[in-house]
Amino acid sequence: MLISRWLFFFCILGASLFSLEPIILLLGPPGSGKGTFSQYAKQYGYNHLSAGDFLRQEMIQQTDLGKQIEATIRNGDYIDVALFWQIMRKQITSIYATKQPFILDGFGRSPEDCEELLALLHDLCSDNPIMVLFLTSSDLTCKQRILQRVVCPHCNYVGSKDIAAPGILCPCCQIGKIELRCNDTATIIDKRLHDYHTYIEASYHALTQHFPHRFFSTECDRATCLSFYDIFLQSLQFH
Repeated sequence: MLISRWLFFFCILGASLFSLEPIILLLGPPGSGKGTFSQYAKQYGYNHLSAGDFLRQEMIQQTDLGKQIEATIRNGDYIDVALFWQIMRKQITSIYATKQPFILDGFGRSPEDCEELLALLHDLCSDNPIMVLFLTSSDLTCKQRILQRVVCPHCNYVGSKDIAAPGILCPCCQIGKIELRCNDTATIIDKRLHDYHTYIEASYHALTQHFPHRFFSTECDRATCLSFYDIFLQSLQFH
């Protein structure tokens, strides 16, 4: 009888722990489709936490910090690591408090970043399962996508020029106006892809050693990508 009671207790405890939605660490080179995946995942209830989006919000608000960030980003460089994690820890803590599942996009770019990220996840999210989705694509495809990329500064919609031209109302929120990102130029894209392979890619691969992970090549048509995203996100609901 005692064994049965303990077995029942652990079954309930396990169901409670694993009923939590996994946090997704979304990794991959610029232009690999991380924004498209995150946008699609919203229909499954996921919030999208992008390091780039947080920094761009500071720029849009034209705070002193935002002006500093803008000058750095326009040159294709990265902001100070300590300052970056000060902003990220505040934002992630705020979102985690809502108890909604979320995607972390573009975190862990250096060994030091990985240590900060792992410490933050341990401090805040130790009860949540964590899954890594690593998107891959060729440099040529990534560059072509970024050169065609348009965004909405209001809702962070990401699209392509052939779907939404710069200057029109955002097809998603119908509030913001579609625009190009200031650093989506051929020269800066080449620099970012070079930096990714030289400094960032190894750190991203290191993160896969800590969590369950899936690799997916987005060198396919949009319909095939979305089909995989459906299967992946549905599998997380039944993890």
